[in-house]
This record gives sequence, C-alpha cells and structure tokens, in this order.
Amino acid sequence: MPISGSTRPVLTLRALDCGYSAVPVVRAVDMTVHSGEIVTILGPNGAGKSTLLKAIVGLVKVLGGTIAARDGDITGMATERIVRSGVGYVPQRDPIFQDLTVAENLRMGAQLVPRRERSVTIERCLALFPELRAAYGATRRAGSLSGGEQTMLGIARALVAEPHVVLLDEISSGLSPRALGAVWGKLSELSAQGVGVVLVEQRTNEALSVAGRGYVLVNGRIAVAGASRYLLSEINLADVFLGNFAGLDGLKVLADG
Repeated sequence: MPISGSTRPVLTLRALDCGYSAVPVVRAVDMTVHSGEIVTILGPNGAGKSTLLKAIVGLVKVLGGTIAARDGDITGMATERIVRSGVGYVPQRDPIFQDLTVAENLRMGAQLVPRRERSVTIERCLALFPELRAAYGATRRAGSLSGGEQTMLGIARALVAEPHVVLLDEISSGLSPRALGAVWGKLSELSAQGVGVVLVEQRTNEALSVAGRGYVLVNGRIAVAGASRYLLSEINLADVFLGNFAGLDGLKVLADG
C-alpha cells in the first residue's frame, strides 16, 4: 500500500457527467481527493452517489468531463485498467465472493499484482485486518463471517491490488454499531498509510466524523462542499437534502435551474 507523507492528488474529477443513457444522472461534478485523505459523499437516496462511484471505476458511462487517477487520465477506460491505475472499489452489494474462502477472496483480489509480490501484499492486508487472519487459514466460506468481518474482507480484497485510492459504497449497511466502529477505525489506519478514501454514506454524522471533507450531492449535482467540521456545525444538511439552499451564501451551491 502507498506510503504516507505525500499529499498529491490520487483522484481528480472535472466537470464530470455520467449516467446509464444519453441523459446524465450526475452532472458537472468537480472533486479532488489527495493521498491519505478521507472524503465522504453524502446526499439523499437517488442523488447519484453510487452512480458516481461506478462511473469512476468504469461501470457506468462517462458522458462528459474527465477522471484522472494519480498517474494520469482514466476517463472511459475498462475497469481492469482503472484498477491497474490505482483505483480500488468496494460495492454496496456483494463486496466479497460468498462461496469462496477468505484466502481465495484475497488471492482473487491480488490477480493484478505481480505473482512474486502477491504473498507480501496479502500479508500487509492481514496486518491491517488481523480479525481475518484466523479465517485466512480456514476452509469455511467467507459468507459465514460476521457482517463486520465481511465488510473488512471486502475492503481487504480491494486493497491487495495496492490502490492509491479506494471507493467505498455504503459499507455501513447492516452493520452493528460495534462492527461499524471497528470499520471506521480501519479507515483511519488506512488513510494514515497514505491511501485516499472516498466514502459514500447515508449515516451523515458518522461519515463526517471520520472524513476530513464532504461533498453533498443533490439531484446529481454537488450542492455543498466543505470541511466536515463546518458541514456538521454550520449547515442544516436535512434542508440541503430536500433542496433548500437558503442561507448558504459563500459555499459551493448548485441548484437545478
């Protein structure tokens, strides 16, 4: 995994439009994520948060604008090439192969790593997620793990490809408070190692307490963007989710017009 200390951009979106047809679901999105930074994307259901992540990793069509990873433009590339460019992705649904073992899941994630380096990168992930170490040597299916362990395995499977930035879509879904607290702690450890994290979440306050910055997506556009502490203390996010932008002078506000 990348070494901490660098603050270079690991993901940059410029005027990004994307969607499932010729009509964009997400429009004119500008976003930058730096090495070791946790950024959260918030918004109501249907705002386009998951669509945005899928577009970044090549699962949804880019209709305009550009996407750059740390080493260059990845706009329109196939998903495998995007992963090779240093972008990891953990989807909300089916983040692991339920019928495979923990070891098989991690080895699948490591297929893009040179063969001689696979055992080393898997060991690094097990060091970050020691909860998985006992299961790594077992033959039981990964689907038998607890919800928190499955989430950790999904993140670990993305990390074995050694991304510079990892996109996490609703990883809190279905987790107990205790399991979620453990996962939040892992994200802080991950950022300390220099990996950029993009976190799509419905748990607004918790996500902002973990992230340094937040973007609020409403109707496919960024309505508000700012430091997490400012969004928590100064902005009524419930109103923003409903499209009420009154009193937001001085912040980035993009209402449909």
